[in-house]
Amino acid sequence: MDIAYIAITVVAALANGYAALVNFAGAESVRVVADRVQVSQKCMVPFGVLLTSGALGLVVGFAVPALGTAAAAGLVAYFTCALSARGATKPGRCMFPTP
Repeated sequence: MDIAYIAITVVAALANGYAALVNFAGAESVRVVADRVQVSQKCMVPFGVLLTSGALGLVVGFAVPALGTAAAAGLVAYFTCALSARGATKPGRCMFPTP
């Protein structure tokens, strides 16, 4: 269990760190997706900061487990919001039921 925990945490931290770097660099793929979901380009830097914080929090979580748990919860919230924003931009394809 410890090996799987470490491996999954390291992979998640690397993936989020890479995503943050792509946001900071302003890669074309990020701009295309941001335009598609109607998010301002100016939001990419704060999103990169959130991803960086999550990635660093996961790594620091090895030493301070409560911080790692908080970072993981923050990343889950981040990606849940991202998925709902993507779903909300496509008519009839919203993730969450609407009244």
